[in-house]
Amino acid sequence: MRYTWKRIVIESLPLLIFTSFVSTFAGSAMESAISIFTVYPGLLLFIPAFLDGCGDINSTFASKIACTMHMLGPDAVSFTGKYKNILFNNIIFSLLSTFAFFTIFSIVTQIAGTMVGIVFPSLEKMLFIVLSAAAIVSLFLIMVAIITTKIVVKYSLDPDNFGSPLVATAADLFAANVYVFICFIVL
Repeated sequence: MRYTWKRIVIESLPLLIFTSFVSTFAGSAMESAISIFTVYPGLLLFIPAFLDGCGDINSTFASKIACTMHMLGPDAVSFTGKYKNILFNNIIFSLLSTFAFFTIFSIVTQIAGTMVGIVFPSLEKMLFIVLSAAAIVSLFLIMVAIITTKIVVKYSLDPDNFGSPLVATAADLFAANVYVFICFIVL
């Protein structure tokens, strides 16, 4: 596959336009949760980091599997065969990174916010909300990354031009809705 700037623009531009359009709707989930956010304004502090954290960690996963396919071929992203441990280890690393980041972020944010008088749910509830939502979102985004990479490679396109942008956009849409949904269930 020959990479030129023209090919990258031709492959990337339609997806970038689509993701820009779709990202504008990510905030609509927040509107439905005004009642919870007025009782616990501390929940709002988690939203930007939650969306970015889910998108960043799982976009990294998408890039890692794209690089793996570049180096080892399309069979490298599979749960069977000689490369199965590579995909499995990348998934485990992505999930562990997600849980570590959100655990530390939840504790630090709650302590700092409480010191300045911001109201939060209990730390146990906050950890449950954030880690449950992060697990659901991460598993979904891992599937998006794997499926996108396999489809793009099947059509001889560059997975680097599709995987990370699509995962980041899916994170914006899906993470906000899951976070609000878990807030409604727990609180």
